[in-house]
Amino acid sequence: MKINLKIIRSLFLVAAALAILAPSYFRTFDTFELGTLDIRYRLRPVQPQSEDIAIIQIAEDTLEKIGRWPFTRNWHAAIIDILSASGAKAVIFDMLFVEPSEHDNLLIESTKTAGNVYYACTFDRFSRTKQGVIESARIDAFPLEALRDASRGFGFINFIPDNDGKTRRAPLKTRYDDKIYYHIALLAAADYLKKDVEDICIPVDEDGMALINFAGKWHQTYKHYSYIDIIKSYSLLEKGEKGPVNLSELRGKVCFIGLTATAAHDTMPIPQEGVYPGLGVHINLFNSIVTDNFLMRAHKLINLLLLMIFGALTALVALKARPVVSSIYIVAVIIFLCILSWAAFVLGNLWIDLFYPVIGLLVIYLSLTFYKYLTERQKRQLMEKELEVASKIQMSFLPQEAPGADEVSIVADMVPAKHVGGDLYDFVDLKDGKVGVMVGDVSGKGVPAALYMARAVSLFRLFSRESSGTSDTLVKLNDALSEESDANLFVTLTYLIYDTKTRSLTYSSGGHMPTVLLKKGEKKCRMLETKEGMPIGLMPGDFSEEKTSLSKGDIIILYSDGVTEAMSARGEEYGEERLIEVVENNKDLGAQGLLLRVKESIGQFAKSVPQHDDITIIVMEVK
Repeated sequence: MKINLKIIRSLFLVAAALAILAPSYFRTFDTFELGTLDIRYRLRPVQPQSEDIAIIQIAEDTLEKIGRWPFTRNWHAAIIDILSASGAKAVIFDMLFVEPSEHDNLLIESTKTAGNVYYACTFDRFSRTKQGVIESARIDAFPLEALRDASRGFGFINFIPDNDGKTRRAPLKTRYDDKIYYHIALLAAADYLKKDVEDICIPVDEDGMALINFAGKWHQTYKHYSYIDIIKSYSLLEKGEKGPVNLSELRGKVCFIGLTATAAHDTMPIPQEGVYPGLGVHINLFNSIVTDNFLMRAHKLINLLLLMIFGALTALVALKARPVVSSIYIVAVIIFLCILSWAAFVLGNLWIDLFYPVIGLLVIYLSLTFYKYLTERQKRQLMEKELEVASKIQMSFLPQEAPGADEVSIVADMVPAKHVGGDLYDFVDLKDGKVGVMVGDVSGKGVPAALYMARAVSLFRLFSRESSGTSDTLVKLNDALSEESDANLFVTLTYLIYDTKTRSLTYSSGGHMPTVLLKKGEKKCRMLETKEGMPIGLMPGDFSEEKTSLSKGDIIILYSDGVTEAMSARGEEYGEERLIEVVENNKDLGAQGLLLRVKESIGQFAKSVPQHDDITIIVMEVK
């Protein structure tokens, strides 16, 4: 049966581990992970940008001056001619020329003459990735065949938004009808670097997509020029006048042309901002290639390994460490993971998963903390039951009835601070009409004190019946307990013998609280103290024996230090003065009534403050 339980426990642990690790491997919470990625995008500084990139944007000023979009193609032919004359290295159009137009001949001729113009196409229905290449189901829009023939090249401009609608990735190549087509930015970058397009190594994810390393916000990055300002500047330059744009700045530049007006359809949200021109996707992809500055997501196995390492450490700390230490640990680990993920992204362009590792570690921590709590609670409940039994056993050591009821009234009460306590008392019915009364207090509290108390009571009962006086009894008790002093405990104790025939009281003290005596007819209490008497159980020593006479109606109070050291909410102690005052004001209540009044007084004084020490009270009244 034990083997079966071990197997079941092992299977449960394996299942729990797989349940924690599986979402990391399968990236179940990627939607939330993308949110943490965006924070890293926004917190990092602006990225390096190629000085050869120029953005020629068709913004609101251009639309206002030229008119309705799309423009007639003679405008685009003119911009190509101007850029070519200005020495631009390449011209890339982020717009589609699919349908024939009346000015196509001008555009074709300008394209052919420039020899460095790239046109865009789009595909529809990207499907599964096969051998690292995304498959396309059909063509969406291709440029006119004459433009394709006249151009330097043409490539697709598709980007695929993530589940939250933001654009972070772009396909680099796609297969359609057994032919490979490349992204327009990749084609232009290959020519810029004078490399074959297949020789350029770009990290891609499992879907064949490249992370776009956005350099920053649109207006904070790259050099921007107005489409209409370039045309105006060229026109003024021919007249010998200075225009808004210095066209010589465009020499050697790779010029990206596209619609960037705020209300344009070709805008999208990206990690850094909510409205971003689609033209910027291609520019940032081109910039990453020519500056060799790529983003890369850590492989699933790396994220899984990190989660396993930190998960194992978290489980160990949650189970073994104290609650405060484990709480500090989990906060420190979460902060460390946040710093690590940010540093890896900023310094190494590496995207390490953050959201699920944090959630996973919290699940591990909270689950094991809850398990530990339930386990500790179960242990505590078991201990509580055991302590209840121990309390009953301890109470059985204490006398149930006092002797000499006809000659003296004796009542006692003990309230342990815990289930079991270190206070003790006993009544002894001695020969010749004598009655012995003992009260004591073991140093310490709880179970050790209770066990020591049981031993002390047993020895006291033995020696009190063998000895004729209080001093002799305490000497024997002290010698016996001193020999067994390995527990580093001791007991303070007062033992008195009342002779019912002579009404005399003999008493000795082993470092205990003084006994209170209130004589019949007197208003003030006396404190009965002894000359010699140290705590019992520390070392051999002597104990003096004192005597006093009693008369009918005299009251004697024995108590432990739990009475005088009871604390109020203000931090004050109950003290001997309050105890004496209660005795003096309530001496006519009898032994039982006086005991109840003392307990009531202590309760009113302490109120809601928890009891921190055992309280024992014995009241004797001579009849």
